[in-house]
Amino acid sequence: MSDHLTMIDEKRPSSFDAHHAPEKALLADCVHCGFCLPACPTYIAWNEEMDSPRGRIYMMHAASEGNMPLDKTFQRHMDNCLGCMACMTACPSGVEYNKLIEDTRGQVERNVRRGVGDWLFRRMLFATFPHPARLRALAGPLRFYQRRGLQKLVRRSGPLKLLPKRLRAMEALLPDVPPFSEASSAPDFEAVSWHILLAPAKTPKDIVDRLHAEMKTIMAAPDMKEKASNIGLIPIDTPSVDGMNDYIKSERVKWGSLVEKLGLKGSQ
Repeated sequence: MSDHLTMIDEKRPSSFDAHHAPEKALLADCVHCGFCLPACPTYIAWNEEMDSPRGRIYMMHAASEGNMPLDKTFQRHMDNCLGCMACMTACPSGVEYNKLIEDTRGQVERNVRRGVGDWLFRRMLFATFPHPARLRALAGPLRFYQRRGLQKLVRRSGPLKLLPKRLRAMEALLPDVPPFSEASSAPDFEAVSWHILLAPAKTPKDIVDRLHAEMKTIMAAPDMKEKASNIGLIPIDTPSVDGMNDYIKSERVKWGSLVEKLGLKGSQ
């Protein structure tokens, strides 16, 4: 008579909390074929498996099985994802990586504590880059910084070394965006985009006037002005429908002369 010992793997609880954890069915869609690797910019840059979609999904699956903690290492690899979703186009299995990374990042934010510097940096990013109006407000000071020789002076004299590494990297990547007049052969030309509400031809004038009055009232409301400003729009007060017609005609003449001067042609 012989005794036999059997090893039974104890099921570990998931490292994720119960609030929108990555779905195991979506994790199982990944067959680890590697087609996503050449499409992933972070994998191309670092050649690190855990910084590829396949590697991140492996980490998500391990965490869902309780075999990997949500720690600084896990956080770093999830943070490194650019969210470009190029991997989804390359994936033959149709893995919904966008849902997986979105849910996982929520888990990371709730369960992995960030340092003060990291927290402040991320707050600065999210308070700036999603807001076109705020970016435009920064354009003037940055242009002054670049065109008045301050950038060259700062880079030569060394104060950049006092900044955190991330801010130094951002300063090094500052684009030199010239005014439109310098970027083309059209000096003193100002490019402004605009959005208006157009009515079908032969719409009765009283209806057009009423629509115009209602739109002016709506756009003058403080909450509407705030919403417009947040997406980079500036509501303007047109005195009349005829005044807007005159403006459109002047824009057609201005842009038409520019197109003719630069020899631009439309594409079919």
